[in-house]
Amino acid sequence: MLVLILLTLFFLALCIIYLLPTMWGISLFSRYRGSRLVTCPETQHTAVVELDARHAAVTGLSGHEQLRLEHCTRWPERVNCDQDCISQALQNPIVLERPPSQFHNPFRGIHHVAVLIGAFVFWMVGALWYSEHLFRPAWMRITGLSDSAERQRFDTNSYAFALAFIGVLVFAYVLDWVIVRTGRPSLLRGAVEGLILGVAATLTPLFTVMAFEGKPEELFLIHGGYMLIGCLLVGAIEGGWARWAAQHSSAHAAA
Repeated sequence: MLVLILLTLFFLALCIIYLLPTMWGISLFSRYRGSRLVTCPETQHTAVVELDARHAAVTGLSGHEQLRLEHCTRWPERVNCDQDCISQALQNPIVLERPPSQFHNPFRGIHHVAVLIGAFVFWMVGALWYSEHLFRPAWMRITGLSDSAERQRFDTNSYAFALAFIGVLVFAYVLDWVIVRTGRPSLLRGAVEGLILGVAATLTPLFTVMAFEGKPEELFLIHGGYMLIGCLLVGAIEGGWARWAAQHSSAHAAA
C-alpha cells in the first residue's frame, strides 16, 4: 500500500508542477487576447489590432512576456511596420467583443481523423495490454475471472468492448479540444498534455475508488499502466497531427 501511495503522490506532484505554469500561462493569455482599437502612429487613423496572446503567455512563463502583434487591419500591406502601437494598446485598451458566430461551434478546429486514429490506438493498446501475452492472466486472477465459463462470457461480451471504445473516443475528443485551445501543438506537447489529462481524469479517481474498495496494488498498477500509456499515445498522435495540419495550412496559404 505504501508503494501505491508514493506512486500516486508522485503523479499528483507531477500534475502540480505542470498545472501552476499552465494556470499562469492561461492568465497571461486572457490578459492579452482580444481585438483592440488604436490610433496608428504612422497614419494617425484608427486601426484594429490583436496582440499575440499565445506568444505572450509562453514567453511570460520565464518571467517577462514578449509582446508582438498577431493581426492588424493595416496588414498585409504594412506587415513590416515597427508595431509602435503596442504600448498604446496596453495603456488604453478597448477590447472588442468577437462575433458570436466564432464561438457557435464547440468542435471548431477539432481534428476528427486524428481523434478516431487516437481512439483506435488506445483501444488496441487495451486489447494487447489485457491479452494472454501480457497482463490478462494476472488481471483475471485478481478479479476472480479465472473460471473458464467466466472467461468465455467475458470474451463474448461485445457490449463491454463497444463501451470501452466509446470511452476512449470521448477522451480523445476532450484531449484534442484541449490541444487545439492551448495552441502551438507538437507531438511532444500533445504527449505531455495527454499524460497530464490522463493522470487527472483517470488515474487519480481510479486510485481513490480502489483505495476505498481495498483492491490490491497489483491491480492498480495494471490498470494505471494501461491508462498512462494509452493517454500518452493519444496525445502524441493528436499533437503531431495538429502540428502537421497547421504547417500544411500555412504552406498552402503561402502557395
